[in-house]
Amino acid sequence: MALSNLEVHWLVEELKSAEGSWFQKFWKLDTGYKLRLRGKENIDIIINPPECMYQTRYEFKGTEPDSFVMKIRKELDKSKLAKIKQPNFDRIVELEFDNGKRLVIELFSKGNIILVGPDGNTIVAKRYEEWRDREIKPRRPYKYPTSSGLNPFTMTLEEFNAIFTEKDIIRSLVKGIKLGNVYLEEACYLAGEDKNSKFPANLEKLFKTIKELLNKKEPGIQGRPVLFKLHVLNEEFIPKPNFNSALDDFYSEKVETPRTDNKLDKLRKRLREQEAALEKLKKEAEECKKIGDLIYANYQRIEEILKEIKKLRDAGLSWGEISSKLGIEIREKEGRIILDL
Repeated sequence: MALSNLEVHWLVEELKSAEGSWFQKFWKLDTGYKLRLRGKENIDIIINPPECMYQTRYEFKGTEPDSFVMKIRKELDKSKLAKIKQPNFDRIVELEFDNGKRLVIELFSKGNIILVGPDGNTIVAKRYEEWRDREIKPRRPYKYPTSSGLNPFTMTLEEFNAIFTEKDIIRSLVKGIKLGNVYLEEACYLAGEDKNSKFPANLEKLFKTIKELLNKKEPGIQGRPVLFKLHVLNEEFIPKPNFNSALDDFYSEKVETPRTDNKLDKLRKRLREQEAALEKLKKEAEECKKIGDLIYANYQRIEEILKEIKKLRDAGLSWGEISSKLGIEIREKEGRIILDL
């Protein structure tokens, strides 16, 4: 399971706390690599492209270093991490050091790790490749891959309207927006859209729903690390304090054990889970209060609409006819009436 563009975005935001830390060491693991940065405490980051990247609290032991690892160690020795970013909102994480060198992690296709010099040329890479429009070779300029799809944070409604060129909504969304399949399916579900239809029934509502999901962050594990609980996944949702913790617990527990295994660590883990659950309950309570206040403020109007619906039903009108007559959305199968307040 590769990380989506939106997941990479939030991963980078969480890893920004490592900015200002010093490069300490780089190891080859049985699967992937480990980067250690030194700040107030050691920061270990697992890099396993194309699948994942995350900060870990687990003890991964390195294997015999190869020439790639030794070159990274030499070039980044005594350097400080100045900035971490996600270029072009693509599935790329870039670590920029104060000596002008950049460690680029490509989390797509076959994945790659490339060290780029201050002159923009590749110093060393895990894998050397060549395509029609770019190449990854020593002493040759490093170029980002051609970026396609809209950045969901900056896209406009007009741009969004133009992407629906495929045979159904979900294909158009996946091809047209850099977000992630499962989150686009969730947007269709929340907006009440049939993902297999050619065009959205309510374009503006789907657009607004996607925008709202961008800043929704209540991470956990639901068969896989997720940014929030998804209706389109059937697995149990286990909340986590942040997305990095979800990644760490999902991937690391399969292969490693925590650095220490004592009662204090277990209590800390339980506390983190309880804090995450409490924060979720607080947000739900705030949302319920907002809904209650909205209903109270519009009580008379809601009561009048409900009376009118009952009157029309008694007169023999179908739900579809009532919906058209009153200009409201009625989801008969779900037993829901949608009012724009």
